[in-house]
Amino acid sequence: MAAAGNEYAVIEATSHGLSPINNRLGNIKFDAAVFTNVTHEHLEFHGTVEQYRKDKSELFRLLKPEDEGGFGVINADDPHFSLFKETALDNGSAAITYGLRNQDAECTVSEIRIVNSGSAFKIHFNHSIFNAEIELAGRFNIENSTAAWLTVSRLLEADSGESSCTKTAALLSELTPVEGRMNTIHHNGNFRVIVDYAHTPGSFEKLFPSIREETEGKVIAVFGSAGERDITKRAVQGRIADRFADIIILTDEDPRLEDSMTIIEHIAEGCTASSQRGDLYRIPDRSEAILKAIELAGIGDTVLLLGKGHESSIIYAEEKKAWNEADAARRALKSCGYLK
Repeated sequence: MAAAGNEYAVIEATSHGLSPINNRLGNIKFDAAVFTNVTHEHLEFHGTVEQYRKDKSELFRLLKPEDEGGFGVINADDPHFSLFKETALDNGSAAITYGLRNQDAECTVSEIRIVNSGSAFKIHFNHSIFNAEIELAGRFNIENSTAAWLTVSRLLEADSGESSCTKTAALLSELTPVEGRMNTIHHNGNFRVIVDYAHTPGSFEKLFPSIREETEGKVIAVFGSAGERDITKRAVQGRIADRFADIIILTDEDPRLEDSMTIIEHIAEGCTASSQRGDLYRIPDRSEAILKAIELAGIGDTVLLLGKGHESSIIYAEEKKAWNEADAARRALKSCGYLK
């Protein structure tokens, strides 16, 4: 990258790369480091959750000291944020905390509301308030956008010597969402339709509480689970959705050589509450499943179409069927009179 003339690099620093065992990043001095959250992952490599967190925190040990401009941006809503803050401070680097819920954070957020296909909110920082808007749903996207805003604002301020907070807050609305990640499908109805790639228990744990919190009406979830992959996660996904969704429609994701209904029944094992209420549907054909969700949607509801996101096919035993989740949603909306 240096030989190619690149001046800046933004990377995702993995726990494997940060671990002293691999030390892939050990000789890099970072200008800025961002911590969003930590979950229980990669224990087959790190051994314990404590070691996993410690290896993650190595990023803040690689920061430049504050007098050279090094700083960390840390999510104070994560229960383990103090480890990352203390690591940065012990390293002689600056540390800025942010949070949606932790009001002791240096940067906080208020007045969150759904607007058009995304979210509007106010950022409170350095005794000032900045209006922000993003083309993304979900509180975790507000968290991530706030972290990005803090980081870029400070980097630009270091370059120019002038506060850039207002300018960068205004630019948030111009960011284009990644295809298949929390994409809102525009239509004429009075409910939301969101396409997202979430297909693991971890992503479900992040997405469902956020959507539940900001949805006035019902949460209607359409999802499946991949064939010939981890079987144990299926019922777990079902249990997570069952806690937060009012209606669950189980469908095909990529059955591959497995039987579609077998996969669906594995997920259904975790959907006890929705099953007892009569709000659990088993519809293998994904187009029909999406149409059913749109038919059931009403005022203030959120329809979540999960698992396919940007992917261009559904893999069956006999064929690889061309697929576009957003187009399938639009067809269903058109069929129900919500699109011309």
